[in-house]
Amino acid sequence: MRGEREIDCLNYVKKSFLNNLNILLYCDNKDKIRNIILNAKPNINSSQFPDFVFENGFIEHFQVTGSKETKKGAEHNRNQSYFEKKGKDQLKRLENNIKNSTPSNKLLIETTKMINSEYNYDMYQKSFKKNWENHIESLNKYDGKKDVGIFLIEYKGALLPKKQKEEVLEFYKLSEDKNLLRYMYDFKYKIHYVIFTDRQNCQVIETKLIQKLIKEVPEVISIGSSRYILTNVNLFIDVVDIKQEFVMEKKTYE
Repeated sequence: MRGEREIDCLNYVKKSFLNNLNILLYCDNKDKIRNIILNAKPNINSSQFPDFVFENGFIEHFQVTGSKETKKGAEHNRNQSYFEKKGKDQLKRLENNIKNSTPSNKLLIETTKMINSEYNYDMYQKSFKKNWENHIESLNKYDGKKDVGIFLIEYKGALLPKKQKEEVLEFYKLSEDKNLLRYMYDFKYKIHYVIFTDRQNCQVIETKLIQKLIKEVPEVISIGSSRYILTNVNLFIDVVDIKQEFVMEKKTYE
């Protein structure tokens, strides 16, 4: 079912193509996939598979995470929603206090912090396969055009560090994950491209090329665990004739 997050994610990928920014392409015909992404349209049947369609195929979006998932969904999403609500409630209370009092001629600051639970590769792999298989089930019931099938996968949560001999090199890339590359290869006749983004970079993998891609992945790479501290800062300048609000949100990785 398509909503704001699906459209937002596809728009991010489109911008990556248009600006040629932070995008890695592992495919034979780069112009082909570029044209598909730029011309894909939302499915007019908003509650049905897939999220987006184009001339001879589809794009289906889903999210994965490295946090714990239950029947209620990803722990990351629940924590994020709670944190955002808490920040909005705090901001509203602060605004009301200022409106109902004389100017204090002070700089007022209130902060809210959320320390996320651990994100790790095992939970990420479970999330990836679970969500992949759920959407494959929907694809199997789909009667529309599927000459070109694309999964648009969006990672949510603390980025997982890529390590070599315990030294952090950079963050996780699906194109270097032999376990999931082999897993996706088994679906190469149904899913022809996988687009993966964590909003730091965007990767496009043509599934028929996965065996070649696997040979290029170093053996010594390992994936570590991670967490982050999310801080929301509400700042008011409360002086005579000036009441100005600043809201700042930042992530701090451990």
